[in-house]
Amino acid sequence: MVRPSYPPHYQERQVRKIEADQAPLVAVHGSWKVGDLVDWWKDDCFWCATVLAAKIKEPLQIELFPPPLGEGETYTASRKDVRPTLDWSLEEGWTVVPSMDGRGGQSVKLLKREKGVDHLPQDVCQTGKEQTEKCKTQKTERAKKQKTKRDTQQKAERDTQQKAERDTEQKTEVDMQQVGGIGEIRQNIDESDSIEAAVYDLEELIVRMEWIKSMLSADVGEGSTWKYKDYRPSSKGI
Repeated sequence: MVRPSYPPHYQERQVRKIEADQAPLVAVHGSWKVGDLVDWWKDDCFWCATVLAAKIKEPLQIELFPPPLGEGETYTASRKDVRPTLDWSLEEGWTVVPSMDGRGGQSVKLLKREKGVDHLPQDVCQTGKEQTEKCKTQKTERAKKQKTKRDTQQKAERDTQQKAERDTEQKTEVDMQQVGGIGEIRQNIDESDSIEAAVYDLEELIVRMEWIKSMLSADVGEGSTWKYKDYRPSSKGI
């Protein structure tokens, strides 16, 4: 039986690489610990080994599996030449291999990429149940952030609308004070020098004159009449 290619593997701190990888299965491991099972690349092949010592910024001390599985010798291995030991079966696919004492593979996590998940959390989960709980928590947090953002936008819109209404009310009060408080009639020509403003003022003046004429007609007797004539200066005075 030929097993498929080994899945991509990264360290937990390589979050961006994990997010960018679109493989259906990714192996993620933390810092190597004593007892972890690794595959060591040596002489153009991988050798199964156990980590004996893992000091910071130093090569790993590993021991190959004892015969007949390996040579049983101890070696110094570069960290870049080792990867997590995984097993593959037709029924379960890739799985983490337990160590001889039953506690190995604790630093290794298999992450199955599900449809609809665009990026992965830094603290990846090993089991499907943990992944589900993690996704639920993230969705809840995103929903809270979106609600807070919407509330802030709605409050800003209400404040803007209220300010516009206050400005309109204040302007109306000022206009009424200018018309009624001072006793002067506002004219369009006071605000604009355009011909249209003058025409509007003239039309308003005609309306006022008609109103005055109607008022005067009501005060005089029935036999009296008022006639309005255009004033023409006498030619004798020129």
